[in-house]
Amino acid sequence: MKRIVVSKDTVRLLAQVFEVTNMTVYRALNYSVNNERATRIRKLALDKGGYVLGGEELETIFPTTGIMVQTYGDRLRIVMDMEADTVIVFLNGEEVSRHKGGMTVPEYMRLQQLYIRKVDATTRE
Repeated sequence: MKRIVVSKDTVRLLAQVFEVTNMTVYRALNYSVNNERATRIRKLALDKGGYVLGGEELETIFPTTGIMVQTYGDRLRIVMDMEADTVIVFLNGEEVSRHKGGMTVPEYMRLQQLYIRKVDATTRE
């Protein structure tokens, strides 16, 4: 969930400079589009004091049958044991959440995104 964070005033300035809507600026800053104009918008946003948040890759491996491990950088690890019907979340090496008894795909995705946002929010010092 890589994105560039800037103030609302900077969004308005970028929209004026590039003669686009605020929504176009937000799409560029959220990497929803990747064209020459979006690249220029991102560069100017960074030049105007914006900063990159996120950007880690979500990696998924299946080390053994019935086990899925997802990592997001070196701070977040989510382990799903499909046979034990358990999901365990580790943040900074410590278990922070354990879910037993089944989780739907949308529930799992909400859990995953919740912790990714937590990592992203605390990455910038």
